[in-house]
Amino acid sequence: MENIKEKFEFEVNSEYEGMRLDKYLSEQIEEATRSYLEKLIDNNYVKINSKIINKNGRKLKLGEKIEVSIPEEENIDIEPENIPLDIVYENNDFIVINKNYGMVVHPAYGNYTGTLVNALLCYTNNLSSINGNIRPGIIHRLDKDTSGLILVAKSNYAHAKLASMFIDKTIHKTYLCIVKGNFSEENLSGRIENLIGRDSKNRKKMAVVKENGKIAISNYKV
Repeated sequence: MENIKEKFEFEVNSEYEGMRLDKYLSEQIEEATRSYLEKLIDNNYVKINSKIINKNGRKLKLGEKIEVSIPEEENIDIEPENIPLDIVYENNDFIVINKNYGMVVHPAYGNYTGTLVNALLCYTNNLSSINGNIRPGIIHRLDKDTSGLILVAKSNYAHAKLASMFIDKTIHKTYLCIVKGNFSEENLSGRIENLIGRDSKNRKKMAVVKENGKIAISNYKV
C-alpha cells in the first residue's frame, strides 16, 4: 500500500457551492499546481463524503466533506537553478536572504522549479540535510506573497540550534504591513491582542478564534 504523507480535509461552504472540484482544490491548496491536483483526482486520492471521485469538473454542493490524500513521492531530484539571491548576511553557519515577493520557499506538490531551494542549490553545496532533499537548509518559511528575511542553515548543527531558537522564541520576528485609508486622529495608537488560528471553513485564511489559536499582538500608531 502506498504511503500517504499528508491529508487535507475541507467542508464546502456557500462561497464555493457549484464550483468545480479541481478549481476548488487549487484555491485551498495553493502550493500545489493545478495539474498535480488533477492527477490526484484521476488516481483516486480525492474523496467526497467518503466516496472516491474521479471527475475534475465535479460541481460541489453545500456541506460536502472533501478529503485529499497526498502520497509520498519517490526519487525526486531538485535541480539547481541560477536564480539571483539577495543575500543580506552570510557566515560559516547560516545565510540570511531577503526573499522576494512571489517566490515559493521550497518545492511542493508538483511544483519543483523556481523556488528558493532551487536557487540555493545553485549558490552553494553547503546546506543542512535535516529536512531532506526537498528542503535543504530550510529552517522556517515565508508565504509566497510575503517578502522578507529567511534564515538558511549551512550545517545540521546550525540547523538544530536555530530551529530550537524559533521554538523557544529567542529569535524575534517583526512583520510590517502597509495600510491604506483615512484616520480620524493624527496621533491615534493602540494595541490589538487576539488568538489567531486557521479558519475552520477555508484553510487558506487565518481568523480570530476563541481557542486553540496562537497569541497575536499588533501595536499600531498613525
